[in-house]
Parts: sequence; C-alpha cells; structure tokens
Amino acid sequence: MKNWWPVLFFLGCFIFFVAWVIIPASQEVTHGYAAYYAGAKLFLEKGWGAQAYDNAWTSAYVLSLTEGKIAEVLAPGFPTAPLPMLLWGHLSIEAARIYWIWANGIVFLLGLGVLIISQDQQKKACPWFFMGGAMLAAPVIANFRFGQIFALIFFLLAVAVYGLIKGHVRLTGLALGFAFTIKVYGLFLWIIPVYWRNWRTLAWGIGTFLVLFLASLPWVGIDSWLAVIPAVLRTNASPEIASPAYQTTPSFMAHLFRGDPIWNPHPIFEAPFLATILPLVINVIILGITVSVLRGKPMPFWIAALMPLNTLILPNALEHHYVLFLIPIFILLANLAHPPQKVDFFTWGLLTVGIIALGVPWPYKHALFSEGWLSLLAYPRLYGGWLIWGAAIVAARNKR
Repeated sequence: MKNWWPVLFFLGCFIFFVAWVIIPASQEVTHGYAAYYAGAKLFLEKGWGAQAYDNAWTSAYVLSLTEGKIAEVLAPGFPTAPLPMLLWGHLSIEAARIYWIWANGIVFLLGLGVLIISQDQQKKACPWFFMGGAMLAAPVIANFRFGQIFALIFFLLAVAVYGLIKGHVRLTGLALGFAFTIKVYGLFLWIIPVYWRNWRTLAWGIGTFLVLFLASLPWVGIDSWLAVIPAVLRTNASPEIASPAYQTTPSFMAHLFRGDPIWNPHPIFEAPFLATILPLVINVIILGITVSVLRGKPMPFWIAALMPLNTLILPNALEHHYVLFLIPIFILLANLAHPPQKVDFFTWGLLTVGIIALGVPWPYKHALFSEGWLSLLAYPRLYGGWLIWGAAIVAARNKR
C-alpha cells in the first residue's frame, strides 16, 4: 500500500484507544461489569438459582462484592451469561476487571479483523480508517468504560458473518449459538439460514445452545432457566425503560406516551395504549419490509438489514449495545464503495448521518432532554440505528 496515511490514522486511534479507554477502564470497577462478575461468582459457587432474578437479592449480593459501592441487578438473560467471565471469577473484583478489559480489547480488534476479511477488504485503505474510527465511537468507549460484554458479542457475530458469506456452516452455527446463549443476541440473523434453507447451520446453532444449556444445569439448576421468561417480562414491563438511557423503539414510545413519577414524569402526552401497541405494529411492518426487499438479494445485504433489528426493537438496549452496528456499517461501506456500484447519494446520505448519530458523543441523558418535546433530542443512537437500517434497505432495493 503506497499511501501510509490510513495506517498512521489507525495507529493514532489505537494509541488513544489503549491510553484513554482500555487502561482507565481496567482500573475502575463500575456497574455493568459488577453484574457479570457477580454472575460468575454465583455460577462457580453453584449459588445461581431462581433468586438470581430477584432484584432485591441480587442487588444485596452485588453490594457485598463491591464493599457497598454498587447496587445492581443481573440482566434478565440466560444463566449462561457469565460464562466468559468464569476464567477470572476466582480473582478479586479489581484483578478480574484488568483481565476482563484487556481480553475484551483484544477480542474487539480481532472482531474488526474478521469483519474486514469477510468483505475481502484487507488490502484496501478503507479498513484502516474504519478500524480507527470504530475505536473512537461513543458506544465502543461506553462498552469498555462499563466493562460490558458486547466486544465479545461483536466478535462472535463478526465470525458468524464471515461464516455466512464464505459458506462455513459449522463456524456460522457455533458463533450464532454462542452469541445467543451468552446474551440472547443475533436472533434475526437466524432468519438467513431459514430463508436460504441451510438446515445444517441451524442444527449447529441449536446444538450449541443445547450443549451449553445441558452443561450449565449442574451449576445453575433448572429453576434458573425456568425463571428467565418471567424475569424478562417483568423487565420489559418496568417503567424504567422509559428512561432515555434505553435507546430502543419500545423505550422511545414509552417515553413519549407512558408517564411515571420517577422514570418519566413529563411524557409528551399520556397514552399508555400507544406505548404498548405502536412498537408491535412498527416491528411487524419493519420485518415485512425487510424480508420482502431482501428476497433475491446477495448475502451481505441480508446481514446489513437484519443486524440492526437485533437492537432497535429490544425493550431495553443501552448505548453499548450499538457496538454491534459496526457490522452493518462496514458491510455497507464495503459494498457501496465497490467500483461497479453506481454512486447512490441518498443511500450514502442515510449512512453518513446514521454513523454520526451513532458514533458522536451526545449528552442525551441530560435532564434538559428528559421533558416534553425536547425529549425527541434524547435518542440519537436510536435514530442513527434506524438510518443505518434504512440505508441497508435502500441499498438492497437498488442492487440489481
């Protein structure tokens, strides 16, 4: 490569990423991370039962592990969520944090590499700019700041993308199975092997989940698994999802139409029925549009259009969930910039504005944006996510 500017840009971003993101994050115990550590301790001590989904019980347990500094509940996912943390669950919470952050940093960079190779872009300049920009993106920084798990989920889904595009059945199934078992993520990508009738991929994915499920039973028991669905339903019905911290369509509708004296004292107007029904209607319409447009289109466009839905229609996705949008963004960049492709200014406009809305820091949690019509400014990640989905749909529709 004759031009070294892309490499120098990447190196500058990498130095910033290590010095101002990874190192500070490895030295501070925060909420988010505390829940994963607590889950790993419970798993190793065979203390994970139905009580792990009792918010009062888990909050007290996390307080005991953090010397009374952090009161946090475990996310209402599968009991297998702490599996990646088990390697360091025997260490102190501070020591485990160091290993956790550095391991996730390495996994994140590997995920970027796998994603680039999946699009055959490794010999071009664009990936260097993409990797550098990815390390500066607000959701990525938030993921490491709070010790979250989405660098690993990003890696697993990047591997699944590589497998889908290159035709590696087992690899795709394993990656999808692990991502689903750990964080109940990537479910919409399972539509692809269903539509393409790739039953072996489905079998590997389902088999991976079943093996991990059965292997977990001696440690967590069947009661833990039976408690998952009630816990999810309780969380989804919680008034807390009306907080702008949750950048999703159901959260947005709850903030607009469902008031709560603590979490949402000033909705635009009170209409709880709309807060319930509109997300369901939107989800059905969006899924219908997505599948109808994607018929007969190449695999990358399927991935780019379906990936955003894994986050946008969840009730309680936070900023760090948007790390996963790096996947559709890079797929679109790689395919729109392909030489035979005509320049589509509308699609490029959607993609550019979407990237800005997703990646640029914005004080959306500020009290100024919590009331009335100003609250419309409190959902930049959600708007950016929908713009990325829109860019994928338009690009797929224009693909001949």
